[in-house]
Amino acid sequence: MNSTISSPPSCRYNESTCYFIDIKNNCLSDDMVLNLILKYVVPTYYEWICIILYVIVFIVGTIGNLLVIIVIQRNRSMRTVTNMFIMNLAAADLLVLVFCLPATVVQDVTKTWFFGLALCKFVNYVQNMSISVSVLTLMAISIERYQAIVHPLKFSGTKQRARILILSVWILSLLLVLPDVILMTLRRQFGNRIETIYLTYCQWATHPLSDLIYQLHISLCLFVIPLCFMVFTYSGIARVLWGSLPTERFFNDEKRTINSSQHMLSDESHLNGPLNSSTNLMNPTKSANLIVQENRQKAAKMLISVVIIFTICYIPVHVFNLFRYIYTYLDYTQQETDDNSDPCFKPNIVSLERTGTIKIVTISALISHFLPYFNSSINPIIYNIMSDKFRLKFRELFSSCCCCCKSFLRTKSTSSTMIPFRASTTMPYASQQPSPVSAASNNTRCNTKTNKHKRLGKNSLTISNSTAQILGNINSNNMTRHNGINAHIHNGPPAFRLTNV
Repeated sequence: MNSTISSPPSCRYNESTCYFIDIKNNCLSDDMVLNLILKYVVPTYYEWICIILYVIVFIVGTIGNLLVIIVIQRNRSMRTVTNMFIMNLAAADLLVLVFCLPATVVQDVTKTWFFGLALCKFVNYVQNMSISVSVLTLMAISIERYQAIVHPLKFSGTKQRARILILSVWILSLLLVLPDVILMTLRRQFGNRIETIYLTYCQWATHPLSDLIYQLHISLCLFVIPLCFMVFTYSGIARVLWGSLPTERFFNDEKRTINSSQHMLSDESHLNGPLNSSTNLMNPTKSANLIVQENRQKAAKMLISVVIIFTICYIPVHVFNLFRYIYTYLDYTQQETDDNSDPCFKPNIVSLERTGTIKIVTISALISHFLPYFNSSINPIIYNIMSDKFRLKFRELFSSCCCCCKSFLRTKSTSSTMIPFRASTTMPYASQQPSPVSAASNNTRCNTKTNKHKRLGKNSLTISNSTAQILGNINSNNMTRHNGINAHIHNGPPAFRLTNV
């Protein structure tokens, strides 16, 4: 009998000679791969544009959120329940901008994490925690407004209740993203074979299915479910605020129209005398109920705008991450299948070109990562545009800061402006002695000017020749009489501060 012996399959690549290949299946040496990496991490023109946008967002967002916190803390009238939630939202946004934005910019542009394992865990944890605080705070605001407007009789909104809710939001956020601290690790794309820190990633060290499940958990708990709550609550708020009291609003519009017409008639003709008392019923003054409703409408419009912009900014990043983790999981599954069917060595494919589809994916990733930071910086601008109270308090804060700066600069300039002055010694002593009346009047004038400068808070004096002579006569401890002439005892000319008033 002839027995058939199966020969081992011939493998195309050998691990020792061809560990890396390009997309055209050409072998690459380690040095060639390193050169490709160094070219890949150099920022492109659209990445430089992204860096500039990140810098603008960082400056605007940091200053804006700080202003929101300062305005609410400084003004007792601004410490309402809703504003306490807004201040908590500003604190979370500030946390994201300060601790997470710089590292994210470097990582997105160079595709490399340079900051070690500890910061890898910390930055990702703080970022996801702050986003969770922002989302849950927006949901808490919507629920609080819904109870206050739709069910006012059952609502008991107190500051103590708001503080408890804010504390609960932070505790829940700390727990929701706790896996980031435990499972985050560093991984090099090409392992230890290429001696470079470039293309080191901060990511989960688990199976791709675990990444996908965690991303689904984040998307549901921190986006889909809160967004459904906010859509429901603000829909109810809109029905109440824009669907009630239509008769009173129509009646006020009619009163304003009739009253303006009657005033035009009274200006054109005075034949009928003054209008009777029945025209007082047409007073355009709004009722207190309608004023409260319109104020609530303005606040609701501002909060709805915040939620809409939040939704627009966070939809791309959640969708992009879901597609990325799904693709990673499917690719991993396919590789496992191929490895089990083919025992031959498969080299690592090096695809570091930014053309075609890869360029589109890179730009999409940059935009999706940029939008959440943009959302953290845009909220103070919304408050300034849509809230009269915030706009007024921002102006007051800027005015006080400008006044302090002007006062500091004025004091600094006056303290540095010095003029030399020497008392005259050529006039006879008798001619320098003023009459009692003139001396009293000059002293009174000098005291008046001194008090005026004290009220203005300026440590300065305006010196004239006559006033200097009087000061020379009054300060007898600095002047000595010699042969009927006042002589000033000083090594050099005394310096007097000059201020123009």
